[in-house]
Amino acid sequence: MARLNKSDIIDYVSEEAYLSKRDARAAFEAIFEIISDALAAGSEVDIPNFGAIVVKERKEKVITNPGTGKKELVPQKKTAVLRLSKTLKDHINGK
Repeated sequence: MARLNKSDIIDYVSEEAYLSKRDARAAFEAIFEIISDALAAGSEVDIPNFGAIVVKERKEKVITNPGTGKKELVPQKKTAVLRLSKTLKDHINGK
């Protein structure tokens, strides 16, 4: 299957929900704005039958730059992680 991008999803939502493409785009953008704001505030986003998006902190660490051989400090940072639901895992695996 080919890669699914934003415009493809908007087309599908428009067809499935009987919305204009303008309304489908607005809904798509609103949903991801809400998710982004929740994650930035440190909240967990739980989407039933899909999964949970959680914010994790990565500790600072020292790495060796393979090009120069010098050691560099990678600062502590936050990242988002998707934990798939059992329902979605089973669907992906054809169960």
